[in-house]
Amino acid sequence: MKESTHSCLAFCSISTLTRTLLVILVSVSVSAALQSSELVGKESSQPLTLPQAIQKAIQQDPWRNGNELRRQSLLAKSESVENLPDPRISLGFVNVPSDGFSLSQEPMTQMKIGLSQSFPRGDTRAIQKKHYQQLSEQYPFLEQDRLAKITAGVSQLWFEAFYSQRSLQLILSERNLFEQLAETVESQYASGQPQTRQDDVIRSQLELSRLSDRQTQMSEQLAVAKAKLSAWIVPESALTDFTIPEDNPAAMLKKSVPYSAQSLPDKKRAIALIANHPVVLATEQRIKAELVEVELTEQKYKPQWGVNASYAHRQDDAAGRNRADFFSIGLNLDVPLFSSANTDSEVKSQTLAAEALKTDKRLLMRQMISQLDGLRSTLEKTQQRIAIFEHSILPQLHEQAETSLTAYTNGENEFAEVMRARIAEFNGRMELINIHLQRDTALSKLIYFTLHDNTSATTGLVYE
Repeated sequence: MKESTHSCLAFCSISTLTRTLLVILVSVSVSAALQSSELVGKESSQPLTLPQAIQKAIQQDPWRNGNELRRQSLLAKSESVENLPDPRISLGFVNVPSDGFSLSQEPMTQMKIGLSQSFPRGDTRAIQKKHYQQLSEQYPFLEQDRLAKITAGVSQLWFEAFYSQRSLQLILSERNLFEQLAETVESQYASGQPQTRQDDVIRSQLELSRLSDRQTQMSEQLAVAKAKLSAWIVPESALTDFTIPEDNPAAMLKKSVPYSAQSLPDKKRAIALIANHPVVLATEQRIKAELVEVELTEQKYKPQWGVNASYAHRQDDAAGRNRADFFSIGLNLDVPLFSSANTDSEVKSQTLAAEALKTDKRLLMRQMISQLDGLRSTLEKTQQRIAIFEHSILPQLHEQAETSLTAYTNGENEFAEVMRARIAEFNGRMELINIHLQRDTALSKLIYFTLHDNTSATTGLVYE
């Protein structure tokens, strides 16, 4: 009779534990959602969407103003070099006698005024103007490159903040579950239930401590990500002036960077994209300017011309007879006979510099194509991993956790197995968030390579 009563009590206790755990699992999502919204609400005020972040970063970027000033400076130089050198005026007294310094004593004594004008060698003026114009034409490409860098960089920071916030909310959700599981286990242990041991209580407290540590780490990651993002968009404001909304990040990215195609660029298309990338075009413009500078140096082989004219006045002689004045005109030029060796070296130096820039361009294109290939591979593989996690791993982990819980409530399993199954499911969900971050980070980097071409696409992948 006592054994029957004891079995009945044990069965009733197990049933009570089962109902308690099921209530926990049903209610945990609701309480987690409430705590997550409270967390976001406490942080502050206005949500910052990805398009808003990109727009503010571009508007508040001081680099663009400096870039335009440098372009205007070169254009001003191109206008200045087009003018001729200033003419030279000379004034003097010629052939003044030293025995009395009289201006009328000797017939060759003159008061002379002269004017001379030199002309640069060959087409130096036109070539110098062309050189500065070629240099100035790189700056619009550099501005496009800057816009692509800002869009990509701000997108990466925004995604870091977004997924840090999502991870933090997942931790809060799991914390609610583990806290209620710990309370239930402590209650069962205190009531002397045979299937609950002291190490179960210790294990539940240990997992809560570990969750607290992960929550602290993730809060720090979120704060750091928001701090980096605020440096671009609100440099005068405090960190809590914005929050990250919970909208679909992929949809936001499509709004920020619209594309018309539906697939990632293949190898052939990637080469064309890189060849027309702003940073490559800016390098090409510097190569053109360097070749013009070679042409400018070659002008030193040509002579430099100059013209001069003078008028000399003579005073009347001692008898009062009028003396004729003198007028002179002349032409001068220097012949580069002995400086040709130096000019040869200068031309060679400029030519080699232009060839070095061409090598830099080829190397830059090779590196960018390699990076683009790597990003394409990352996007494809991360999307495959997301599909595996969503359709296989996470459902299996959830089923394992549910089975472990059922076995424990039926007295067929230990509490440690329940905790291990729940932790495995939690780690799987955290890993899925991390894979989403890897994918969207790669997508953000891909923007830098494709933003200049509206026929490119980085949104051909399927987002869930």
